[in-house]
Amino acid sequence: GEVNRAAFLKLALVQASGALHYAFQFKEDEGDTLVQLVTYTINDVTPATWQGETGVFETPGNWKEGTAPGVTGQAVFTSDAPVQDVTLAQQTTVDSLVFAGGAYTLRGDDLLKTFGIQVSGGTAEMLPPLFAVGSLALQVAAGTELTLGGAIDGNFAAEKTGKGLLSVASEESTAKSDWTLSGGTTAFEHPEAIGAGTLTVGHATLRFTGEGETDAEIKVDS
Repeated sequence: GEVNRAAFLKLALVQASGALHYAFQFKEDEGDTLVQLVTYTINDVTPATWQGETGVFETPGNWKEGTAPGVTGQAVFTSDAPVQDVTLAQQTTVDSLVFAGGAYTLRGDDLLKTFGIQVSGGTAEMLPPLFAVGSLALQVAAGTELTLGGAIDGNFAAEKTGKGLLSVASEESTAKSDWTLSGGTTAFEHPEAIGAGTLTVGHATLRFTGEGETDAEIKVDS
C-alpha cells in the first residue's frame, strides 16, 4: 500500500546468501506498518584485527588496519593482544566477530548488531545487548566457549554449530527468533532468553541451568 506522511522508524540489516538487505520500515498515521526491502550485494567482508592498545572498540589505533570494522567488516580477536577487555562506546554494527584465542570480554550498554560470532580458540563473553535480523551464525569450536550475557532482540534464525559450549546467560529476549542447535552444548540460564519462536535440537545437547518459563516450541530431531 501507499505510505502517507510516513515517518522513518528503523533501519535494519539482513544478511542472506552473501548480500546485505537494507530494510526500511515506515509507519503510517493510521498505525499500519509497511516494510520495503532494497538489496545491495556485497561480495566480501573486510577483516580488521584487534591489537588492543586501549580497551575502546571504536579507537582506530586499536586495530592493525588503522580503522575499526563497520557494517561490512569482520572484527578479528587473537590471543596476542595485550588488552582483551573491550568496551563498545556506541551502537555498533559489524558483519561478524571472530575470536581466535585469548579470553575476551566485550562490554557496553548500546546495541551490538551482527550476523555471526565465531570462536575458534579461547573464550568470549559478550555483554552488550545483541540485535540480529535475518540469520545469526554462532560457531563454537571444540574446547572453546561463547557466552551471550546481554538482552537479545530482533527477528532472526540462529544456528549454533561446533562442539564447543554456548552459554546464554541473557535474562530475557524480546526477539522473534528460531534456534537450531546443530552441535556441542547450548545452555540457557533463563529459558525466557529463547524468545518467541521454535528451538530445534539436532545432534547437540540442550541444558537449562536456571528456572523460568518459555513460550517457544522445542523440537528434538531424531
